[in-house]
Amino acid sequence: MDIILILLAVRAVLALFLFAFSLQKRATPAVQFTFLLMWLGNSLFFGYHLNDASWIRNGTIALMFLAGPSVWWLVRSQISGSRTMFHWIHMVPFPVAVAFSLGIPSTSFTTFLWAASVSRVAYGFVAGVELWRNRHALAQKNRLVWLAAFILMLVWSSLWSGVLYIMPGSAGDWIPIEATVALKAFGASAVTLALMWWAIIRPEIYLDTPVQDSEKELPVTDFDRDVFARLEAAFKGEGMHRQDTLSLASVADTLAVTPRELSNAVNRCSGQSFRAYLRSCRVADAKEFLADPARKDSSVFDIAMDAGFGTKSVFNDAFKAEVGMTPSEYRVTSLPEQKIKSAG
Repeated sequence: MDIILILLAVRAVLALFLFAFSLQKRATPAVQFTFLLMWLGNSLFFGYHLNDASWIRNGTIALMFLAGPSVWWLVRSQISGSRTMFHWIHMVPFPVAVAFSLGIPSTSFTTFLWAASVSRVAYGFVAGVELWRNRHALAQKNRLVWLAAFILMLVWSSLWSGVLYIMPGSAGDWIPIEATVALKAFGASAVTLALMWWAIIRPEIYLDTPVQDSEKELPVTDFDRDVFARLEAAFKGEGMHRQDTLSLASVADTLAVTPRELSNAVNRCSGQSFRAYLRSCRVADAKEFLADPARKDSSVFDIAMDAGFGTKSVFNDAFKAEVGMTPSEYRVTSLPEQKIKSAG
């Protein structure tokens, strides 16, 4: 088991590195929160293998009730760009688990672990479905692989926890317990190492804004202004941004520049990443559509599609992040007829 302890220690250190990286690079709250949970969970799990105190064991499992919602929130925020915290209802199992763990009898340990594992697998499945539905957009943003790896690690660890702790008798019949522990540890360690490696060689995949080539931001050039002016003409004049499959590479190809040149131009002229600028243009169109009396009978879903969003959930998250209210709430405050109905 010495190799397992070494792997757990390495995972805890790598998770701490990822959390520190997310803070230093000012990643989105979802990324920071996910890496924080990853560090805390790995550290407690390592501590449990050194000292199997019940409070460490139960604390580790209690954190599992936050792991699922955090990964679901991570995927949703990476798709929509929303920085809003996930809804409080997803937090409820955690304090319940903490309260339950304070006086949990040893005979209920497997039930407690079963519930935590099922929760993580369920959230992993939902996040995976959302990831699959938006796979093309995420692939264009270079976010598909690392998010898929993270979901895989979540589900993989949970399933092997079930095999190891929930069904120890049957597990021993067809696979040795030591092999089960090793499969769980090696799989999760491989993904953690990959996440750390990407943070070193491709840190931009975790961030909402591009990484600068130097510590001091470069000045805006005439070339930047020309590229950005042509981008604005294509977006606001021709409505190119309403294509739901639009990517940095495809727009750069249309404007006859490289993706890096386009990214730099948008960042220097607007102070936003290409992704954030694209989202703001789509939300601006959606606001116009929602406030248009001629479109009062159009559904929110139709307006989301017309503005260039791929799914309604992504649209709702992005709109609320930009405007501070949901599309339906904005429509009520913008349309005179809706104001009258609301007042009545």
